[in-house]
Amino acid sequence: MTNSDSSILTVVGMLGLSLLSAACIINTADDGDDGGIATDSGNPPATSGTPPGGATTSVDDTGDGTTGGGPGPEACEDGENLLSDPGFEMGTPSDAWAEASLAFDTPICDASCTEEEGASAYAGDWWVWFGGLDDGAEEASVEQIVSVPAGTTAQLSFWFQIRSGAGTGEDVFTVELIDEAAKISDTIWMVTDFDMPDFEGQYTRVDLDISEWADGGTYTLRFASEITGNGLTSFFLDEVRLVSCGGEGTDTGVETEGVDTTAVSESGTDSGTSSGGSSDSGGSSSSGGSSSTGD
Repeated sequence: MTNSDSSILTVVGMLGLSLLSAACIINTADDGDDGGIATDSGNPPATSGTPPGGATTSVDDTGDGTTGGGPGPEACEDGENLLSDPGFEMGTPSDAWAEASLAFDTPICDASCTEEEGASAYAGDWWVWFGGLDDGAEEASVEQIVSVPAGTTAQLSFWFQIRSGAGTGEDVFTVELIDEAAKISDTIWMVTDFDMPDFEGQYTRVDLDISEWADGGTYTLRFASEITGNGLTSFFLDEVRLVSCGGEGTDTGVETEGVDTTAVSESGTDSGTSSGGSSDSGGSSSSGGSSSTGD
């Protein structure tokens, strides 16, 4: 064998060792070492509520009554609330809100509706309780006629909680604006009992940019629910605010006026007897209540 032949064998041998080392490294990485590369779990971020129409939405779950800079114009800090009895403190029957319920006289509720710990208004004594039946279908609503000055920006905000959810995705809560002249209804926000993880445990403020409807026309603002009765679902609503202001809107960080900034905390397991989230006139418990079995 010549020196040149020996040199060729040496180079081939070194090349083979290099390839073997590389294969070992690859196999080691395949055996569970990701090599420091970040991986995507494939789970998309959770969303809170659906604005089906032209409205944009942001959800504040800090419990401090301010928005966190969500999309769309924000309401003026000192803007006047265009709604009558926004916290439902007139009780029932209400002179401000038209009330409807298939299972009860009204969905407007106070402490007489239930002995369940933690089931209460966000602020004051009264709130709206949609659902609350262990079985049996229920449809309920509260509504009020509104008009937003033309050429302004407008924001609708309210405090919302899903106290319990059947887990079927079939129980629905909607916010609608109904054009009284054209008799056209626009659903501007919607959630189902599937959205409970985003709204359980405490009230959460929802902000909706409804500037598209700021045209001086007459609309019915309607909060409604359809409950199938295939399990217990409870939607809570309180402290509604509709404000408009001129120009392009203002900065974020708007404080909700007249609202207790202490969020309602959930005890974890519901107990006691629910009246289905409604009371008759005078605030006494409605018949046909249901037992709340927990979230």
